[in-house]
Amino acid sequence: MSTKDTSVQSAYAKDIRKLEEQTAHVSEQVLVQQERQRLGALEELHQSIIQIAEENSFVTPIKKDAANVHIDPRGIAASVQQFEQLAEILKVTHLEQETLDNFLRYTISDNDQLLDIKSVADPRYAQLAEEVRKLEQEELQHLENDIVALNGNITEQTTKVIDANEKVKEECLEVSNGIERCWGLLHELETLRGTTDKDDVELGPLEETYQKWKSVDHLLQQKLHLKEQLRVLEDTRTSLSEVTKSSGNRVPDFDVSEKFVTYRLLDNLWKKQFVDSTKIRGLEFFPRTGKMQFQVLDTIYVLTISGNQISNIQLFNDKLPAADLENNAQDLNKRFLGAADVRHVVDFIVQQQATPHGQSD
Repeated sequence: MSTKDTSVQSAYAKDIRKLEEQTAHVSEQVLVQQERQRLGALEELHQSIIQIAEENSFVTPIKKDAANVHIDPRGIAASVQQFEQLAEILKVTHLEQETLDNFLRYTISDNDQLLDIKSVADPRYAQLAEEVRKLEQEELQHLENDIVALNGNITEQTTKVIDANEKVKEECLEVSNGIERCWGLLHELETLRGTTDKDDVELGPLEETYQKWKSVDHLLQQKLHLKEQLRVLEDTRTSLSEVTKSSGNRVPDFDVSEKFVTYRLLDNLWKKQFVDSTKIRGLEFFPRTGKMQFQVLDTIYVLTISGNQISNIQLFNDKLPAADLENNAQDLNKRFLGAADVRHVVDFIVQQQATPHGQSD
């Protein structure tokens, strides 16, 4: 595994740990807040029951000391019912007393002439009692409405708080599940990279077949190159044999000799003046076939020249895949097919090989 991959993987792990810590912190805060609210509600309820027990004889504590007060909730319902009955009796008694007070207030005065009400059967007494009842009912209804509204508001706010806490808990749970999936993916990435870095990676049947095909294709390309070189050598040998056989019977052809000397001089001129022997090796010219061959690094280049123009460029290298050689040959033919400046082509190839990516341009 490369240093870059290791650093990226470490960054992933660091981010996941940071997110995991933040999620755990938020979850802990939510749980602490819920526990605090629960304890606060229980404490308020406990204090209310204690206050009721202290001020009302209907609720009695089971145990009371300096530290703890315990109330049996099973007896509260019966006590509340009994308390409601007494409250209803007190309410009726209060109404009777208030009615009597109003009656006495309006019937008994200093001059006995404020209201001439003689008895409770008097219509004016009944009217006044009805008005008192209506006022009392309206006031009680108003108070009950306020109580219902407050209860509804408390219930609504409590529901909102509970829903918000539940939503936060669900989000924390989803984030935790996401973190677990991230850890799983990170472990899978480590496994895949570790498997890729091994030298004995097992290839599938399709991959093995493809690798074998590339090897066969590469060998075929090398065979074609060797056949081409063999053909050039055969042509050269045949030409030399013909020259040798006819040398004793024919008059020397000064034109052929002159061409031979010219080619040799041009060959030497190229090698001495234009060719950097540290970069180009094995420069050869084949006038009969119109080919020029040279080697740069591990690649052999064969340029076919027809009519003072380049008509084909071939590449041979037993260390490169055949597909790469074919792509590079196509690129060179696309660039220089029909070019007349051979030296420019050679310089380009040398510079191209000097780049970090070799022949990819």
